[in-house]
Amino acid sequence: RESTPGDAPQRIVVERLPGIDVGARAAAFRAVVTYPSGDAYLDVVNVHKDELEVTATFFNRETPLPADFERTVVTKMLARA
Repeated sequence: RESTPGDAPQRIVVERLPGIDVGARAAAFRAVVTYPSGDAYLDVVNVHKDELEVTATFFNRETPLPADFERTVVTKMLARA
């Protein structure tokens, strides 16, 4: 898929995401994608629990999703597995 001319990402910054503590073997990252029209936020949370590995991806424009929401979703995913 191609971006609309003039609306391609101008910058992408990836950093560790604090505040998503759902287990000892968890890693979370946030990519902030800057477009001419504004920022978009892509959070990726990966958790290992026993023999299980769960990955959740969250995407939102303008503002990142709240850490409490992301933590709740991942916790429910782990409980169902």
